Amino acid sequence: MHTVNVWHVGNFIAHLMVLDGAEYVTVAALDPDDRAAFRRVIAKHLAPRYASMRPHGQVKLKESLRYVLNVRPDSVEDMIDAMQDVPVSSDHPFTMLEELWSVLFPSEDYRLLFDRYDYVEADDDVSGKEIFAPDGGWPDPK
Repeated sequence: MHTVNVWHVGNFIAHLMVLDGAEYVTVAALDPDDRAAFRRVIAKHLAPRYASMRPHGQVKLKESLRYVLNVRPDSVEDMIDAMQDVPVSSDHPFTMLEELWSVLFPSEDYRLLFDRYDYVEADDDVSGKEIFAPDGGWPDPK
């Protein structure tokens, strides 16, 4: 079984919340079907963040995004709604997420590598932050 977490994707796109005021307003006002505009925003703000991530975080993000794009679970809209300050609409998130894939993995198809039922969706905001953990994970706080 392969474990995925929509919060891997959510915690990654949350980096759009720290845009300066003017850029934030511009991104929030994007037409949800304007793929070229989303590609520009992703290339400028999210692709560098992805490039700075540790390999284990990149893999977790990639596989969770792949799952989200194939299954399109309702949990994606719920996750975006829970992130009140992210400048992305929960009404039509998949266009933006498809463009996220196309910018980060331009030569790869996002079709599932395994049967859909070989994936377990374990959605949790806290464990969704593991994509940013150092190699070996964070120390146990105990």
